[in-house]
Amino acid sequence: MAPLSDPAPALRERIHVLPEVLANQIAAGEVIERPASVVKELVENALDAGAQRLVIELEEGGTRLIRVTDDGRGMTAADAPLAFLRHATSKLRDQDDLWRIGTLGFRGEALPSIAAVAAVELTTRSSEAPTGVTVRAAAGRVVDVREAGAAIGTSVAVRDLFAPVPARRKFLKSTQTELGHVVDLVTRVSLGAPQVHVRLVHQGREIAVHPPVTTLAERARQVFGADRVRGGRTFADERLGIAIAGFAFSPHLSFATARYVYQYVNGRPIRDRAVQHAIAEAYASLVPRGRWPGAVVTLTVPPADVDVNVHPAKHEVRFRLAHVVHDTVLGAVRRALAGATGHAAEDPATGVAAALRTYALRPPAAPPPFTTGAAAGASTSAPTDAPGVAETSARVVPAAAATPRPDEPSAAAGVSGGFAPLRFVGQVFRGYLVCEAVDRIVLIDQHAAHERVAFERLRAQHAAGAIERQGLLLPLAVDLAPRQGEALAGRLDDLAALGFEIEPFGERTFLVRAVPALLGGDDPRLLLEDLADGLAEVGSHLSAADAIEAVLGRIACHSVVRVGRSLSTPEVARLLADLDALTYGSNCPHGRPVSVELTRGQIERMFGR
Repeated sequence: MAPLSDPAPALRERIHVLPEVLANQIAAGEVIERPASVVKELVENALDAGAQRLVIELEEGGTRLIRVTDDGRGMTAADAPLAFLRHATSKLRDQDDLWRIGTLGFRGEALPSIAAVAAVELTTRSSEAPTGVTVRAAAGRVVDVREAGAAIGTSVAVRDLFAPVPARRKFLKSTQTELGHVVDLVTRVSLGAPQVHVRLVHQGREIAVHPPVTTLAERARQVFGADRVRGGRTFADERLGIAIAGFAFSPHLSFATARYVYQYVNGRPIRDRAVQHAIAEAYASLVPRGRWPGAVVTLTVPPADVDVNVHPAKHEVRFRLAHVVHDTVLGAVRRALAGATGHAAEDPATGVAAALRTYALRPPAAPPPFTTGAAAGASTSAPTDAPGVAETSARVVPAAAATPRPDEPSAAAGVSGGFAPLRFVGQVFRGYLVCEAVDRIVLIDQHAAHERVAFERLRAQHAAGAIERQGLLLPLAVDLAPRQGEALAGRLDDLAALGFEIEPFGERTFLVRAVPALLGGDDPRLLLEDLADGLAEVGSHLSAADAIEAVLGRIACHSVVRVGRSLSTPEVARLLADLDALTYGSNCPHGRPVSVELTRGQIERMFGR
């Protein structure tokens, strides 16, 4: 057989081995996306080393400097330089170890990837060594190793992130946005390791400090504040070797995104669809459609039953018993919520029977006349003489602004004959109104109904150019995370047109001087945080009109009665009349139905008549 001839010059060297520095930079692109990615890798190494204290220091959002210091086991002078070699690790020994990973890190990629895109200095000392060692690396290679005085543990300083690859640096966001991502990461780390002291410092100023605690509920209170966790419940369960523990936020709270859903498996923060679906399903009937609950769920699973090696950033995992994980989470969260709402103690048949008995003993009440402006707002908010609230301004939307024109369809199209003529029977499940007409029963979701009324009133006021505003007797200071604060600061003029008077007061603090009157005496702090969350996540992608609708919907949601509150007969009558006065009232702003009808014929067919 004739030997292969030499290829033409134009075809030579089309395949070649990449230089080591370039190969490391390509690999780093899968792991290091932004400063928060660096912090994540260094913190995971520290936790794997048994650290009980973590200090994270940043300059310019982490682009100029990231320093992570821990009190873990540290490394010997011989091991420290090896940590900068790709796939050098102390956490795996053979192929079998890959299928029972019990540590956060395991690939040996963190330090080599970071050193490929920044200058790195590592100082470490093990408990067995009298002194420590400092290793400096740049362009993916160790450039200096020397003895150094150091405490037991490790400190890693990363300077000028992405300086060797300036094209990557162009994709970084503002300092506040990058800092916000690190704050989010520190929150996840703190919730996943309550026993560890975590401290975050930016430009020499302390951003967050979370001392060690013994329970997840205590950590949640540290991280989110007492207002956010009030009414929340802890939970725990175990099935087929899968242990679950966590903290469920009150169902009265809901958020614009799923950023307050935290998931962990064996201490590792993850994003698993099955777990997230189980949490959302547990809250399905308790939070408005299009909104998300808050919960922290920690799973302890035998390492052999979960594969953590399925994503470059290790966010995703695969469970061997995914259905068991889903059902365990769903059941545990549901039981916790049943205790929080009191629904578990209420037999549905008993609730309906009590409502019917109440109806039988009460003479029918005529609905009061429909009112607009501040008087109508009283049905959905606290009195305006609540502490801390000044007198509402005199601007009132004319009745014509909230009343449908003769040629427009009325909400009566959604409920035959309208809402006002309905006879109120009673309230069941602490959130649904049972009403009767001549030939049907109408079930009304009290929160969705009030929300629609409030939303339409706000929208009419905005169209008239005069949303009612009430000033606060004392300005309310609200602290926001960096990313949320930046989003809010960019929309202050828009919020002013929607009834708010807000001004910056430092880097992360805003002073609230006035709020939409519809809020009544409610604390506007949670509303402002919710608005900031929504604007940070999706605000920049919305048109001006859509952004206004989204904000109005959130104001309406925070201003109205919640599931769990009993309504008096006059309040119900006023709500029914208000629904009839709307142009459109069959759904709340989030898309959930306000009412459901059962005709007499349908009911009789159910009983075989």
